Amino acid sequence: MKQKKYFAFLVPLIAVVVIVESIVLVSGLNKKRGEGSLVAVKPTQSPPVLDIVFAGKTQMDLGETSEVEVSVVSKNDYAVDSIDVFVKYDKTAFDVSDLMPGDSLPKPNFSKISDKTSLVVMSYKITETEGVKIKQGEPVSLMRFMVTPKKEGNFVFEVNTGGGENESETMFVKTGTPVTTLPYSSNKLTVKVGK
Repeated sequence: MKQKKYFAFLVPLIAVVVIVESIVLVSGLNKKRGEGSLVAVKPTQSPPVLDIVFAGKTQMDLGETSEVEVSVVSKNDYAVDSIDVFVKYDKTAFDVSDLMPGDSLPKPNFSKISDKTSLVVMSYKITETEGVKIKQGEPVSLMRFMVTPKKEGNFVFEVNTGGGENESETMFVKTGTPVTTLPYSSNKLTVKVGK
């Protein structure tokens, strides 16, 4: 009888001890894992080696159609395997049309004006082994398109950086392995629309 009472007391006690030990062990592992991930995810910033430049009229009248050109200027000589350019615009303020690729680049693999996402897209995938040369200080046209304002105000055309996601991210992939994207800076085209 005493032995049954002893086991009835001992079994729950051992269960409680095992649960407490498990909680201590798991929280210790989580703490270590958290410390490790903090070190691993520190971002590294590189200075830009490319400048994306918007050119176009900064003042327009309602209904007036004008060209916007997007070019890139390099600070060094590079060869690239891939160029993806995404330009954001306000679809409620502008009609965008007549998207054309850059003159010195090969035919793009994909180009689109998307009213749904308010993006102008131009994508080049270069198949030549040596890639496409971007020479220091020589502007390379990436795309041209026509814009027609629909309402008054101040509006911006700018490069879409993807907000940390790969989707809709402007990027230049350097020729060679491992795959390396070239850091860039960009201006914005601010357009003031009047009557």
